[in-house]
Amino acid sequence: PLSIADVTSLDPGCGADNGRIRARVTGGWSPYKIDLIKNGAILITQTQAVADIAFDNLAVGDYEIKITDEKGCIVDSGLIKLVDG
Repeated sequence: PLSIADVTSLDPGCGADNGRIRARVTGGWSPYKIDLIKNGAILITQTQAVADIAFDNLAVGDYEIKITDEKGCIVDSGLIKLVDG
């Protein structure tokens, strides 16, 4: 089944937009549509065939990753909170 694994984050520092989120898609069918959602609104949408997900230059906020595979299966990362580090 489609799932999200190895979710890691690095908080932004000193008010800069330098936070990051990493994750990995497992299972499902590529290509994957990946939405990065911040505070309830889609911030970035990308389509990719590779399993590794990387988002950089992120500000403080509440994020989640939503992945939809080629067959329409959907999985969500749950809350990923970035705070000023």
